[in-house]
Amino acid sequence: MPDGSHSWHVDATSDAHVNRLLRFIIPPRWPADAFAVVATIMELSGCYTEASLVGNHHANHDTYISDAMGAAVKWRNTGECPEIVELWWYDLLAVHGQTPLTELKAAIPYSPVVWNLMRLLAVADEASAGVGWMPRGDKEMTMMTLRASLSFLDHVDAAEGARLPYIPNSLCERVPPSKATVLPKSLTPSVGCTVRSMSHHLALLPPSSVIESEWVLPDNGPASETMRLLVIPYPFRVDDESFITAGPAREMTHQAKMQPYFTLNPTWLNMPRTVTAKLIRDELIAPMVEQAIGKFGPDAIDGVLFPECALTEELGDKLLDELARRPIPGLKFLITGTMAAGQPGHEAFDGLPGRNRAKTMVFAQKQKNAEQRVLYGKAHSKHHRWALDKDQIKRYGLTGIPSPEPLKAWEHIAIDNRRLPFLALRDDLCMTVLICEDLARADPAMPVIRSIGPNLVIALLMDGPQLAVRWPGRYATVLAEDPGSSVLSITSAGMVDRSNLGERNPARAVGLWRHDQGCNTELFLPAGHHGLVLTVKAKEDEQYSLDHRSDLKAARRWKLETVTPLAASADWL
Repeated sequence: MPDGSHSWHVDATSDAHVNRLLRFIIPPRWPADAFAVVATIMELSGCYTEASLVGNHHANHDTYISDAMGAAVKWRNTGECPEIVELWWYDLLAVHGQTPLTELKAAIPYSPVVWNLMRLLAVADEASAGVGWMPRGDKEMTMMTLRASLSFLDHVDAAEGARLPYIPNSLCERVPPSKATVLPKSLTPSVGCTVRSMSHHLALLPPSSVIESEWVLPDNGPASETMRLLVIPYPFRVDDESFITAGPAREMTHQAKMQPYFTLNPTWLNMPRTVTAKLIRDELIAPMVEQAIGKFGPDAIDGVLFPECALTEELGDKLLDELARRPIPGLKFLITGTMAAGQPGHEAFDGLPGRNRAKTMVFAQKQKNAEQRVLYGKAHSKHHRWALDKDQIKRYGLTGIPSPEPLKAWEHIAIDNRRLPFLALRDDLCMTVLICEDLARADPAMPVIRSIGPNLVIALLMDGPQLAVRWPGRYATVLAEDPGSSVLSITSAGMVDRSNLGERNPARAVGLWRHDQGCNTELFLPAGHHGLVLTVKAKEDEQYSLDHRSDLKAARRWKLETVTPLAASADWL
């Protein structure tokens, strides 16, 4: 907290140490700041590992929980830091402020400083219950949830100083995102021993310079426990000519080699006719939504999902405008992969990189003005480039891509500033979107995902069949165990068909679903069909932190109930 833990003026003394102490001796008024400080200290020192028995006796542990919960109730209901928390904070700084991190041991019984850290983290976490979610009714409305909601909703007037300054990238008030970020939390890991396991409501994340996390909270009204997703695995045909070489391999000094790269030419948007946003809305999305309404009733489809690189960036923007002007009944969000082709290079020119992004569109349901219908319409970039090896080039039949073994052909895209949005689109849903390789790579997204614990992870792929034995199934299993997310990976039917060219028994699995304590469910697209409706339900769950605090059954986990194939009659598909 470079500007101190509080905003009150303090007269300077002649002692620099005293002056520094005075800048921090008053605890932050906002729990997320205290959480950021204490969670960082505990993570750096590792002193949380014996959190399962504070005081080395269950009676002492019960007292610890009672003290923390009682102070948290006061804090979140009044908006004022309780006196007992002020005492704990004073003791941490004035008595133990000079203690080296290396001396903060997870010994039994706890040292007084570790016990204080435990209590401060627990009270800051519990005081933030419901923060980052839209409160419904007086029971869920507290001073904390109200202030957070006002900060997220731009169209709501708030008093001077009421808005949090770093929303939507961090809940903190005094801790700038360049130091650390704190966002709301959805799931608490049930396995492992980490700082992530210590909290139900707040997540400590890396600074924004590592990855810019974002919490999206559109007020779209309450929702039922059922949600239906329409997966459209477009394009349904991917030609060999869609993959083109974008730069040759180059020999350099000291045996270094510049590996070759490739780019995409989206021929599926031009053959047999030019695809427009109007065509996508009127002849692909709307007909299948109408069929779903006939099967499931009004407002049947909550969200529509397209795979990686399904549309160009320009077409994605036009589709957003089209859906804003002519909304589809009940549609709350649409997520699609978008692309911008790279400019191929040659011996004298390295070319220019393209882009590979996921675009999320969120729509208000009762707004009549087209501009007000769009609650969110941003895109974020892929974090890792696809590397085609010789076996993949052969399997997909890509005759235009060289395969100079042992080198690989790399996707010619720019890796923009790394962003990862978390979408609290419903009272019971925290969703994030990954793009292909981002599901498999450990950094930088996975530590953030495991800290926040979204209960639904959508992975947009440009890949072969989504079978449980292939790589998406392996990585979905990891996230289903820690933090317990449900994971849905989807790919295009065209890429599945290309991968199946040499298969005796081709499996047209365009998607794969995995949820906590469940098995991988392969999602098959029958011949002559163009979409799958996934009916999923939110199941109530009770979670426990590493120090045994209950979340009082606030958690929700998404389970797949049924899969319903649909067809469209457009001649350009």
